[in-house]
Amino acid sequence: MVRQSIITNLLNMLQGIRISDGYKTDVGTKVFEWREIAIELADCPCLIVRDTTDEIEDQGVHDHAHKLTITVTCIAAGTSAVEDARKIEADIYEAIGTDLSIGNQAYWTEWQGSAMQVQHEENIFANILITLLVLYKTPAFNADKILNI
Repeated sequence: MVRQSIITNLLNMLQGIRISDGYKTDVGTKVFEWREIAIELADCPCLIVRDTTDEIEDQGVHDHAHKLTITVTCIAAGTSAVEDARKIEADIYEAIGTDLSIGNQAYWTEWQGSAMQVQHEENIFANILITLLVLYKTPAFNADKILNI
């Protein structure tokens, strides 16, 4: 399935975020797909990737154009959580920019924006929700084949 290939390639791309590879953080060591259990202090920093919607438009009789919305939540904790979250966001931005085709599965990836929230309870948690729009094409009603653009 093309959608799963895009997610798998994106997860691999994000797992490559390591200081040893020139990034600001090592968040690539904790990348989760659709993690729905509570994030603990020991889990931070981390990323959670979710493919939330896939809008499909007919492109004539034979093709479908997909607009896949993916969210990436980066979570940092501790006294420098806000600054760390910003560093993680910058690393994600850089990593996405290395391959906008996400492993030759998409014809375009658009960074739609981000929003930060900070929680001050027992510990300080900062999370940034990043929204990506991934555009790809398939033959009509065929989720397994990508159309080259």
